[in-house]
Amino acid sequence: FRSEELTFWDQSLRHHNGQQIANPLHQTVVRVDSSETGWGGHCGQTKVAGLLPTRLIGTSSTRRELSGLRAAADALRVEIAGKRVLFEMDSFSAVRNLVKGGGPKVDLSLEVKEWGRWCEQYKVEASYAWIPREHNALADGLSKESERKWTLRAGIQEMLRKRWARARPDTVFCNPEFNAVGQTIRAAQKMQQRIID
Repeated sequence: FRSEELTFWDQSLRHHNGQQIANPLHQTVVRVDSSETGWGGHCGQTKVAGLLPTRLIGTSSTRRELSGLRAAADALRVEIAGKRVLFEMDSFSAVRNLVKGGGPKVDLSLEVKEWGRWCEQYKVEASYAWIPREHNALADGLSKESERKWTLRAGIQEMLRKRWARARPDTVFCNPEFNAVGQTIRAAQKMQQRIID
């Protein structure tokens, strides 16, 4: 080969679609996961978790995973800024979007672009790997840790049940977890019952 050909292939093989084909050896690993309402992640012994923005509740799981990635990375900024980081996730679709630099869905592409800007700002060289869900148990647990669970003390629950039973015998008291709210409402509609939460 001539030197200009070697230079061309060196530059072409190093970058593809704005992403490196063969990522350099990473310096640290971050595992991330998102649930219906929260995100969680860990890097070494440092664990982080939080709630997703309410505008993302009910959106695609891939979008929540991408948003959760950015939130977890931001919370771990001190540990990962200026480093080559391998991000491990159990969402194949999210990893695929990150590797390809986006996809056909506009909202996912925008999330990937936001992530790219974040990495640029904090000088993080990111690479990605899909891992099975069972290998991501800690991040999964952290993502669910922040879910809001509104519970009432047993005495107050009983008082409300009695009060509502006298006032409206067709009313059922319920206090479902967030992920069961929709299912509870549908069940009440099917049985033609009023519910109070």
